[in-house]
Amino acid sequence: MKTILITGGTGFIGTHLTKHFQDNGHTVYLLTRKPRRSNHIFWSPLKKKIQGKNLNDIEIIINLAGEGIANKRWTLKRKNEILKSRVDCINFLHLLTDNFPKLEHFVTVSGIDCYGFGHGTNILTEAEPYGTNFISKVVQEWESASRQFEDQYRTTILRLPIVLDAKKGALPKMAAPIKKWIGAPVGTGIQPMNWVHIDDLTAIFSHVIENSITGTFNIVAGTNTNQEFTQVLAKTLKKPLFLPNVPSFVMKLILGELSELLLNGNYVSGEKLKQTGFNYQFSNLEKALQDIYQ
Repeated sequence: MKTILITGGTGFIGTHLTKHFQDNGHTVYLLTRKPRRSNHIFWSPLKKKIQGKNLNDIEIIINLAGEGIANKRWTLKRKNEILKSRVDCINFLHLLTDNFPKLEHFVTVSGIDCYGFGHGTNILTEAEPYGTNFISKVVQEWESASRQFEDQYRTTILRLPIVLDAKKGALPKMAAPIKKWIGAPVGTGIQPMNWVHIDDLTAIFSHVIENSITGTFNIVAGTNTNQEFTQVLAKTLKKPLFLPNVPSFVMKLILGELSELLLNGNYVSGEKLKQTGFNYQFSNLEKALQDIYQ
């Protein structure tokens, strides 16, 4: 059994991971600015402060820290918060490595929207260069900071797509208008959406840790167009879709530059992870949504 430290552990993915690893007998500590439980450890990357308890026991660090990319419009201030909340946290963790004498493995997330847009139907692998738009540059700096760990520790970078869960993440936001009978695809509807079920994602973290897997991996259980995704979601929720697609200009007016994440997409390969022996439990969207909403 391992002793695991999670940054961003009180969020959506971190909550699932904490339960998953605790249920499997591991010891889990969470770094947080507002400690409330016995397994919480105070830290403040901004002030470069951390509480020292239990750090000597840490064998695995899972880094999930970062401001929500889709929570607010991308003002200049918000863009800076998105970038700094990721890079500064990792840089501070790296400065602390002397406090983790048992550390073996650093596992971090980044984003699958790192390739820019305009690739058409080409299927992109991890070898594809970074794009030049804002989110691609964020991922590039995010991953560059993470690679500081490679000289001393096993390092794994998981590029996440949309993570499917009934209560948290992007799915409830997509389901809300459908439940009110006002759901519709956005833009052309042909833009691809890559996704993974939350249960598969937690299993991926176990897989890379238990098998000492290193490198950068696209996480893709399935890919559907926005039109397909919206239709399957409506079918699962037993709600009709009768409104026309939401025009691109409306999304741009509402969300500004952030709308590019909804109006664009790429077909991305997840074969590299599968070659390590991982098999997704949910690779069919209809089955994944049925499991989530059962």
